Amino acid sequence: MSDEWKYKELPRASGKIAPAQWNPETGEWEVFTGLAKVQDVDVKTELESIKQTQSQILAKLNDTIDTRLTGSIVEQVERRKRVILRERIIRDTSISFSNLSVPSGATGAIFILDIHGVTGTFDSGEGISVAIRFENWYGGTLTTDTTNKRTLQYAIFYPNAYRGDYEKYISDGDMKISQLPLVSRLSYAIPITGTFGAGEGFDCTVMVEWLF
Repeated sequence: MSDEWKYKELPRASGKIAPAQWNPETGEWEVFTGLAKVQDVDVKTELESIKQTQSQILAKLNDTIDTRLTGSIVEQVERRKRVILRERIIRDTSISFSNLSVPSGATGAIFILDIHGVTGTFDSGEGISVAIRFENWYGGTLTTDTTNKRTLQYAIFYPNAYRGDYEKYISDGDMKISQLPLVSRLSYAIPITGTFGAGEGFDCTVMVEWLF
């Protein structure tokens, strides 16, 4: 737009300067009627811009809603640190409770018993499991179901966690969850029962994934 509008006289009504709007087509100020004169092409362009902006906003809102509905605590954690507690070997005897210090800043933990293979003879109720015990004032032990199958077992600690938080990530194996916050010291054990010959047992790895 040129600066000619600066030098044009404003319209008058009843002897007084009236509210005015600039008409770029005539190059004159006109009495303001409440509706600006714009070309149809301008209206169409503006409407298309508004529709595009609305679409972007709706898409963003949908992303946010999806995250809240289907997202999980696993997704919300800022950092994870996996630690191997027991290297992969064939075990035929239990691992008794061993103390484990919780790293500073950790808000949760996922203990993982990865059973790669199984050999031996088992009566009903025999097999392997993972047990986690609070060593502070909470007390109590979280223990997975005993199994003699090749599978994964998880013992999960996170405040207010529930099974649905993890089901999209853990599709196989036994999962036990504690909603209590972590304490500064835990202990873990791997109970093993069964009858094993030479070289038989549970081919397994024990890990913990700290959540921050």
